[in-house]
Amino acid sequence: MTSRGQQAARPEKIKVATYNIHGWIGTDHRQIPMRAIRVISELDADIVALQEANFSLEEGGHLDEAFFSTLTDMEVVLGPTFFKYSLHFGNALLSRFPITRFHRIDLSAHPYEPRGAIDAIIRIGDKTIRVLTAHLGLRAIERRFQADMLIRTLSGGFQGTVVVLGDFNEWTLRRAALRKLYSLFGKAKSPRTFPSIFPLLSLDRIMVSPPEALVEIRAHRSLDTIMASDHLPVTGIVEV
Repeated sequence: MTSRGQQAARPEKIKVATYNIHGWIGTDHRQIPMRAIRVISELDADIVALQEANFSLEEGGHLDEAFFSTLTDMEVVLGPTFFKYSLHFGNALLSRFPITRFHRIDLSAHPYEPRGAIDAIIRIGDKTIRVLTAHLGLRAIERRFQADMLIRTLSGGFQGTVVVLGDFNEWTLRRAALRKLYSLFGKAKSPRTFPSIFPLLSLDRIMVSPPEALVEIRAHRSLDTIMASDHLPVTGIVEV
């Protein structure tokens, strides 16, 4: 993946993406990181949020910032949330633009599985945007708690475009967590992404404030996306 360098200094629009890579394990139950890396490359996005990024492989080996940055030519922030034996995984944020600062947010709702988010400021030419990537829990009570935490995080005085990317795990009819976030971002379109072979559920989402800055959103489907993970990635075009 090539860097846009000076060409990307003052873009009117940027491409963002969110992708749950399922620990690099594909629909054939094989853990092959390079399949998901190929998908990330074909997305050709300026900013990519990953969920279930496994930083330790089953057969051994550790995937650090250098692994991601070398293969994608992007800046990298890792946000591990789960540590158990050899299994270390969590969120990752990749950007073609400089990440000027970031912090990791603990979204864990005990006693359930640890969850987290990455909150980053990214400089695009003479502008800055705020990007959050999050992976919400499997239970409604977790997601409501986590949505409240995200809203509190976003209640600061940042002036500019805000993009939230992630796997929100929301498939119920009530969608209580999403309704909370809609109060800030409006109700964006949500293409179906899960399972990747025959998508039925809209688990993976892009939300932008102001809402009209999100001018395009779609699920990305190819032979590699069907095989690389049980989720399809979602891409969006954002006006900065």
